[in-house]
Amino acid sequence: RDATDISIAEDKASEILNKLKTGIDCGKRRLNVTASIGITMIEGKTDSFSAAYNEADSALYKAKYNGKNCYVINHL
Repeated sequence: RDATDISIAEDKASEILNKLKTGIDCGKRRLNVTASIGITMIEGKTDSFSAAYNEADSALYKAKYNGKNCYVINHL
């Protein structure tokens, strides 16, 4: 993948995290919401959905380990 594809993924992940930062009104209460996002960038042809899924899952757990409310991009 080129830098443009990675930049698009980063922009979308940041957009999601920023929208969640505003919280959600629930009656008289305000709920704060955070997310951890795992992304897999597939560099070429892959024959396995499972491999891509496992790589995204690994990225998700790295994001959680890094303090949550962030994203991590892995490459396959």
